[in-house]
Amino acid sequence: MTDSRTEAREAVRAALGDAAELCHKLRLDKGAQRQAGGLIVLCPWHQERTPSCSVQSKSGRVVAHCHACQGSGDAFGLVAAVHGLDARTQFVAVLELAARLAGVPLPSPSSPEDTEAARRAYAAAQRPSERLSEPEPERAYPPDAAAFWERCGPLAGEAARYLEGRKLEPARVAELGLARVLPEGELPRWARYQGLTWAETGHELVVPAFDAEGSIRSVRAWRVRDDESPKRLPPGGHRAGGLVLANGPAQALLADPAEALERAAIADAPVRVVVAEGEPDFLACSLRWPELPVLGVWAGSWSLELAARIPDGARVVLRTDHDQAGDRYAAQIAETLRDRCRLLRAE
Repeated sequence: MTDSRTEAREAVRAALGDAAELCHKLRLDKGAQRQAGGLIVLCPWHQERTPSCSVQSKSGRVVAHCHACQGSGDAFGLVAAVHGLDARTQFVAVLELAARLAGVPLPSPSSPEDTEAARRAYAAAQRPSERLSEPEPERAYPPDAAAFWERCGPLAGEAARYLEGRKLEPARVAELGLARVLPEGELPRWARYQGLTWAETGHELVVPAFDAEGSIRSVRAWRVRDDESPKRLPPGGHRAGGLVLANGPAQALLADPAEALERAAIADAPVRVVVAEGEPDFLACSLRWPELPVLGVWAGSWSLELAARIPDGARVVLRTDHDQAGDRYAAQIAETLRDRCRLLRAE
């Protein structure tokens, strides 16, 4: 990384050294709790309703740590989490967003060599004495996720009753291929939470998660009984960001945006897309509009790769909650689409 960009990186880091100010700029301070040196906010790494993520200023730098999901990072890591990026693999993009927040100008765009050097420099800059926890190595999606989904069974029993209680018709959910139940027999090692299997914690509902090209890359486990564990879980020890829930039309759209655009042109109507927040709303929207592409997002879902699959001129309805997390997701999506799509925020 060139000296000028190294200096710019450190200038950005220093300018974002006030925890409360950074949280305000990232819109994380709504409903936050004050603590020494900073705030406790709703975690940008996972979906929650009670603040559990500590963001503090220490020695002129921001350090963040979620006591629920164990997500952690510095100012750049926090910026990355809010924008659904990976600070290790997409650091140049993260740096540009952070510089914009800090009001610090950056040198001209870096070369490919500078890009790789920026990633290495970011990792090296995380001094062990300032880490809240050791950074995890870059993780992959579970390689057997698609096979696991195929093993999952039809909706029945406790899982079906749970959906009925939420006014989500199990038979229709199953018909549209939106959710299934845990398969019988041994579960993968990643289907665990704090040493217990998903079956033991009551995470019996399973929904598939798709990449930007419409391929199953992971799953999400949904708790159907009262328990202290999180309501929804990704596979343990594997990457969870950059994926979305997608109904059949959405999978087709992601797989071939050009074809979706052609069909819309024939119908003389824009491509229409619905983006919902979380599994329950995703299922509800998919049942209500089975003919429309419906995407489901959570913290870390949205990415530039996904945004690129939405055709120009598309009409995108954002059905995220009107709370801190929902506003953040809507802002992330709008930032990537507003120049070429028509965006509508549902009431």
